[in-house]
Amino acid sequence: MAIARNNQIRFGVFLFSVRGLLNLTVSLGGILAFFKTGAAGLFSVYGEILKPSQVTPALEMASHIALNYSLISVGYGVLTIWMALHIWKGVRIALWINAVMLGITDLGFIIALIVPGYIPLGEGMIGPMITLLAVVLTYFGFRKLEEDNALEKVTAGWVPLDRRTRSRE
Repeated sequence: MAIARNNQIRFGVFLFSVRGLLNLTVSLGGILAFFKTGAAGLFSVYGEILKPSQVTPALEMASHIALNYSLISVGYGVLTIWMALHIWKGVRIALWINAVMLGITDLGFIIALIVPGYIPLGEGMIGPMITLLAVVLTYFGFRKLEEDNALEKVTAGWVPLDRRTRSRE
């Protein structure tokens, strides 16, 4: 297993880690606010200031749904950082796990919160843009790593035979 040794992979790992920490920070803030002050506290984390007297049964249920979202998002943050560590070790499938997992969560976030206008576009797109940049940089970093490894094998005198080479002989 090769250790990530080019700057694109290193910076991609850094961005995936930042993204994981972003998930953890926002989510843990929501969880702590919920357990500290209930539904009104949880809504304050997401930009809505409510007095406890304004919390209706429907808002109470919505706060529990948001608490569930926050708990799941903590898991995504931990998994994102864990996969980033595997990317650092050179495990390519970790890139695709992060790409799919974060792509699904980002799409849900965009559809449910940004498109309806609950979260401003500029603030809301920070996480998805970090994800996109991390995926692109890491992908091209792995491609460069493959090219560098192939070049090392050729310069060391090792050239694999493929079907085209064998057919010309």
